[in-house]
Amino acid sequence: MVGVLAGRYVYEHVAGMLARPLAIILISGLAVRVIVIPLFSFDYDLSFWVATGQGLEGGRDIYETSYYWYTPIWGYIISITTGFGNLLGMSIPGEMFSELVSSSEAATIMNTTITTIAANILYKTPLLIIDLITAWVLHGIVKHMTGNDKKAALAFGLWFLCPLVIWSSSVACMFDSLSAMFALFAFLFLIKGNYILSGSAFALAVSTKIFPFCMTLIILAYIISKHRNDIQTAIMSVVRFIASGLTILFAIYLPVILKGSLSRSFEFFYSRSASVSSSSFDLIAMLTDISYNQIIRFAPILMISLILVGLWMYKSNSDERDRNLIMATVMSFTIMFIWPPTPTYPVVMIPFLALAITICERRDLVWSWIFFSAIMVLAAFSIFHLQLLYTVAAYTDFLDLGSLLSSISDNSEIFALLETIFRYLEFLPGLSVVLILCSGRRKRILEMHIREESASG
Repeated sequence: MVGVLAGRYVYEHVAGMLARPLAIILISGLAVRVIVIPLFSFDYDLSFWVATGQGLEGGRDIYETSYYWYTPIWGYIISITTGFGNLLGMSIPGEMFSELVSSSEAATIMNTTITTIAANILYKTPLLIIDLITAWVLHGIVKHMTGNDKKAALAFGLWFLCPLVIWSSSVACMFDSLSAMFALFAFLFLIKGNYILSGSAFALAVSTKIFPFCMTLIILAYIISKHRNDIQTAIMSVVRFIASGLTILFAIYLPVILKGSLSRSFEFFYSRSASVSSSSFDLIAMLTDISYNQIIRFAPILMISLILVGLWMYKSNSDERDRNLIMATVMSFTIMFIWPPTPTYPVVMIPFLALAITICERRDLVWSWIFFSAIMVLAAFSIFHLQLLYTVAAYTDFLDLGSLLSSISDNSEIFALLETIFRYLEFLPGLSVVLILCSGRRKRILEMHIREESASG
């Protein structure tokens, strides 16, 4: 009898939980990732993480491995993850396959290594955890600002079920979601008035990937606007934000500085900016061969645009300030991503699109979320296409690697055409945000005039 009652209680409790939208979203997102993480990957970024991990096992630091060129935060996570893998006894995270050697390019780790199923799980698991944390923080922010459980669940889903987020973390194994998580924490602590933690989180976001740097002016404008009636408090708040950020940056880079690898930690940025600055400005050539590195050429326009957004943020009144911070963040990231970015870069923008849709009630921005989610993923797929099946072909009996490579070769022209098409389609997500915000502004101005005429009549 007790067993029957206990079973009924568990059944009703689980059934009740599964009936909730948040639980359905969570389980659906986890189910997709459980399938995607072990099986789907390609021989690019993840092979570098594996090679970096193998170098760490040999006693070298992340930059001495010669396979890591990013800022150190993700490298520290790779170090911890590799150590955990060693504890589990995982000694061969990937193999080099002669079938991948091409006569047109030199054989390197990047284009000849296929990671194992175990390695895929190992190095993608931290990103799964990061995706979960970001989703819960989003849920908490929306619940705090609206008190609406449905909106909070929607924000959770707009992140956790976003195809672009799933692609970045669970397929490409890129750490853009880590930067997004830190940027979201910076926002949370900022609206709560904790400028020390906000500055710390912002420093972590920027030092993970540079893109949240575009939030700098609107954050400073927000702080000054909030305390505009007390100059001393405003100044001290800005000082706390900046000082805490610089302290965190120093702590992050201290091991790198002591090792003499500071310049190596910025190599990724330097190499791309140098390749652009060495050539003359030619818009036709830029549109013929689109690369996100070319955005450096538009730096004056970007800076002026970000200043204008900052001024708009500063003019916010107290009732609208937090919501305007969300919209200003969306605008700032849009400025950065109008020029077609590498597909995973806009991941950092997705949480703030979710906040704009739910908190600011800009439901029309769902279209922009769809464009970013669909076009960026399809653009990435057009680049890597059937390479996603390398792990399945190399380590299972479901596919033959030789046959897969033949299919890739036979359809190479189609994939190249698709890549070109989607490179131009990548203009659409950013432009959609601009058009939607401009349309919304005209609509609000019209409604304001109508109300004024009604009041005067």
